[in-house]
Formats: sequence, C-alpha cells, structure tokens
Amino acid sequence: MSIILPYDKRLEQSGCAYITPYGDILQFKGKHEPFAKNYCLGPDYDFLTGAKIGPIQSNIVFSLAKDEYGKQLQSIDVFSTSKLCVKDLEKLKVWLDNHNGNNTYSDFLVYALSFDKVERKVNKLITSTAVDPHIRFFNYYLMEWRIENPNDTILLNANSPEFEFQQSNFEFRSNDDVDAEQEILEITSRVPLTKRPLYFK
Repeated sequence: MSIILPYDKRLEQSGCAYITPYGDILQFKGKHEPFAKNYCLGPDYDFLTGAKIGPIQSNIVFSLAKDEYGKQLQSIDVFSTSKLCVKDLEKLKVWLDNHNGNNTYSDFLVYALSFDKVERKVNKLITSTAVDPHIRFFNYYLMEWRIENPNDTILLNANSPEFEFQQSNFEFRSNDDVDAEQEILEITSRVPLTKRPLYFK
C-alpha cells in the first residue's frame, strides 16, 4: 500500500524539489536537471573522469595526499560521490545507453526510480508515477496541488530484462485509491481551503 505523504508547507515557497519513494523531500535552488545529474553521478564525476579540470567538489579525494591522489587516480570509482546505490547505478548506465534528451537525469529519477518531481514556479504541480496518487498525495490534493501522471514510454528495450523499464498502466486503480479520491472530493467541495489542514492524514 502507498504511504501518505505529510504535507510540507515549505514546498509552497520552494521553486524545485524531488520527493523520494520513501517520502524524503530533496529541496534545492536552480533547475531540476542539473540537480538530478549531480544526484545521480555525484559532484566529482566530471573531475574524476577528466571531463573537467579543477578542484574536487567533495571531501572524498581530499583525504588522499596529492602524490597519492595522482597514483590512485585510475583506480578511483568515478561514481564515488553519487547518491545512488549500486543497483540504481546499473539502471542509470542502461538508461544512458538508451535515452538522451534535455531531461535525461530528471526523467531517470521520475520514470525509473519513482521520484516525484515538484514544480512550484508557475503553479503547484507534482509529476509522479505513483500507482495510488490519491493516497500518496491526499494532503496535497486537499491544498489544491495538481498531480500529473506522465504518459510517456521512456525506455522499453534494455540489454538486460532486470533493468527493463515498462510503461506504467495509469488506467488501473486500486479500490483504496478510488475511495481516497472520493474523500478528497467530498472535503474540497464543502470545506474552505484554510480549514482543510484539519483533515490532513
């Protein structure tokens, strides 16, 4: 069963954020794609691969003496500062082999890892692949956030069936999600916006 996300008022003022499948909120300034790339690859990826020259961004390599760093450069894991686990890094490698575009890393977080993408620049919008959105975002629906289910098929063919991404079936809905939607409609039809936090779950 889906978790119900507690309402976080900070998202109303925040320009951008992601919500992990477990409900952790990752707020940041700037645009989604640079944050997603940095989250997936790690801040030192470009330096460790030699794509950029300059100081290492994290403290991982600073623990090595300069001479030692030069000797060990070839054996350093270029993903050592990534926030992804090994399995998710494997998915990312397959994703990068099969997908390229303006939102490559942002789409990876949303479509492959089931992160929710929060956009507050124009309106209150969350893009999510959650199977039971009315349960997960019950409190956000009450506060008139718009929840969008993406319809794109991002990646169908991969080298390994273990990392094959399929299009989600958004037509299937659980009875619990239908019940949650009915409850949301009932509350929003009779309770003013300012009083709706009383109905948070």
